[in-house]
Amino acid sequence: MAASVDGIEDATKIVKDNQLTFPVAYGLDEKEVSSVTGAFYEEDKGFIHATGFLFNREGTIIVVSYSTGAIGRLNPQDCIALITYLQAEQVKD
Repeated sequence: MAASVDGIEDATKIVKDNQLTFPVAYGLDEKEVSSVTGAFYEEDKGFIHATGFLFNREGTIIVVSYSTGAIGRLNPQDCIALITYLQAEQVKD
């Protein structure tokens, strides 16, 4: 089965529709991304399962979530809560 990868048109639309201010990747090789990130690549269906990363300002990964189903994914509310908590802890230091 041939894999489908978002192209520049899809990425541009996502950025515009969501008013994103950060870089958005497109046109990546699924197998290479899987190899580099550890995301689970499903060979039979030709796609990478959901994988989420939360980075600090220095670019260090502070949370990662690998999921092969509908649960276990990072969601915006949890990420915001964690960021808020971590920022409050920094103020205490």
